[in-house]
Amino acid sequence: MTVHNLTTRTGSIVLLGAFTDPADRDRWSTITAWARGHDVEPVHTCSEDALVAIATDDVLDGLCTPDEAQTLQEVRRRGIPCVGLDDAARELSCLHPPTR
Repeated sequence: MTVHNLTTRTGSIVLLGAFTDPADRDRWSTITAWARGHDVEPVHTCSEDALVAIATDDVLDGLCTPDEAQTLQEVRRRGIPCVGLDDAARELSCLHPPTR
């Protein structure tokens, strides 16, 4: 699923889960830095201005804390796109396409 019509919006991205693999932690840090650099606040709860949620595979598979499960449920109830780490860069690029 690709986020559409968000090129002029700022808001937040919901980050769910924790990565234990060092390479995944680096990717997670890159996502967080990208978000802050584009006026998109990384949060861990489903806020009113949430544009997309990015979750670990464990969270997407239901292997998570009760709080993460509740947040994921809220994300889905609101119709906010939720993707795994592998699809995060593509989703974020739809929020702010590269300038020419």
